[in-house]
Amino acid sequence: MNGKSHTILAAAASALALAIQDVDVIDEPLVFIPALTVGVLGGLFPDIDSANNSFRKSLRLSSSQTLRDLQNTPLTKPVTLFYNAGRFIIARILNLIDRYLPHRGPTHFGISAILVTWLVYWVCSAWGLHDAIWMTFGAGYLSHLIGDGVTIRGVRLLSPMYQPAIHLMPRRLRIRVGTQSESVMLALLVGIIFWFYLSYLGLVSFNL
Repeated sequence: MNGKSHTILAAAASALALAIQDVDVIDEPLVFIPALTVGVLGGLFPDIDSANNSFRKSLRLSSSQTLRDLQNTPLTKPVTLFYNAGRFIIARILNLIDRYLPHRGPTHFGISAILVTWLVYWVCSAWGLHDAIWMTFGAGYLSHLIGDGVTIRGVRLLSPMYQPAIHLMPRRLRIRVGTQSESVMLALLVGIIFWFYLSYLGLVSFNL
């Protein structure tokens, strides 16, 4: 799926995770909004292995932009200079990932989703952040793998133990990225998430 579809799917998955944790935007906006944002970033994170991806654009970490910001920062602003230097270094690290990791490679493995989510969990625990942060990140990450799993190419979910791509839909229903079928599949997946949400609220029966 493309970046826009992953963003929508991750937002829906993160909203469901927040609902299950009883985190409401009205009662806890300072938890809900950051957690939802992290969830969306988690949904974009696996595509750091592709150039000019939505994750980098969302965080303004393109090589040209970070270099321009660093060059335009006056020495009289050391905090801003340090911040922009850090962004520049991170952008260069992401460049190496773009160059040496194949798209839908290791960042799309199921084991990677577990490990990166565990890292976010560790950071949340160390800094005393709400559990909703790491849970929405994990939900967003998982939504990305599911989104790619319904495409023609599939996703190597069980790698490195099992190398072939995994497909979550029958051959005839697999979508091609960027076509109308992607929009239809996105609506279907978001609808399924919404159905789970209504089931959690007890408004519909969970049984098919």
